[in-house]
Amino acid sequence: MGCKAYGLLRSLVALDKPGDKTYVDIKTVLQQHFSPKPLVIAERFCFHKRNQEAGETVSQYVAVLKRLSEHSPANRGNADVQESGGNRGLDGDGGVTVTAAQRIAE
Repeated sequence: MGCKAYGLLRSLVALDKPGDKTYVDIKTVLQQHFSPKPLVIAERFCFHKRNQEAGETVSQYVAVLKRLSEHSPANRGNADVQESGGNRGLDGDGGVTVTAAQRIAE
């Protein structure tokens, strides 16, 4: 481990000495530092900001929405699906699932 990495590790385990930590503890501390959990509010923003682009098929759009909803389960199934041909069979009562809407739009 280099000087910079060891200095960072010392600051991350401030009250303990790095030598007192096991390999697994050190690995966990460094992984949490370098790969933090995504911010849910930022992920929600990206999800709700994403609109279907011109020329993008419903399948492509749904695939992107699924990828964007990975870190925020509340977003799943909460998107407007648009396709030429409009909203055949979508009556807006909230009883249509994303799968059903995708099938209707294609």
